[in-house]
Amino acid sequence: MSAKVDGTVRLAGYQIMERLYSGSRTQVYRAVRERDRLAVVIKLLKWQYPTFNELVQFRTDSSPDFS
Repeated sequence: MSAKVDGTVRLAGYQIMERLYSGSRTQVYRAVRERDRLAVVIKLLKWQYPTFNELVQFRTDSSPDFS
């Protein structure tokens, strides 16, 4: 689960390094997985309770738009 504390995203087991992208529906972060220090990119929906259609779109969207 992700949570925001003082506007900062927190995700158990990961250290968020920086936000790479913020769009109308999603945010993308550079992070490090704490157990093995693996660099990862994490894409999250902005809303805590997305609609079914938003979940479907999120799942089928293969890459964020960095334009």
